[in-house]
Amino acid sequence: MKPIFLIFSLFLLLHVFSQRTQEEALKLCDSLYMVADDDNIDLFCELILQFSDDLASKENCGEYGFELASKFVPEIGNYVLENHETSEISSPIKSAFGYHLVQPIAVRGEEIKFRHLLIGFSNP
Repeated sequence: MKPIFLIFSLFLLLHVFSQRTQEEALKLCDSLYMVADDDNIDLFCELILQFSDDLASKENCGEYGFELASKFVPEIGNYVLENHETSEISSPIKSAFGYHLVQPIAVRGEEIKFRHLLIGFSNP
C-alpha cells in the first residue's frame, strides 16, 4: 500500500509543478515571505502545511534534521551554513526544484538542520 501512496504523491507533486510557471512560483513565494514571521514558528508551519510542495518534509513543519549539507541542493546547504547564527526566514531562494523559504535551525560541523517551504514550478 505504501508504494502506491508514494507514486500517487509523486504524481500530485509533478502535477502541481506542471501547473505553475517560474513567475507564478516566485510571486507566491514572495507573498508567503511577506506573511512569514521569524518569531512565529506556528505561523511558518501553517504556511508550510498549506503551501509547500516538499512532500518529504511538509508534515514535519518543513524540517530536516541533522544531515550533511552536501545532501541538499547547494543553494540551501550553503545558505544554512552561512546563516546558521540567525533563525531568520530567507527571502526566496531559487533552486532546480523551485523557490524556497529557508529557516536555519542549527549547524553541527558539516551537518545542517533547517525548515523550509518549497514552491515548485515546471521547467520549460
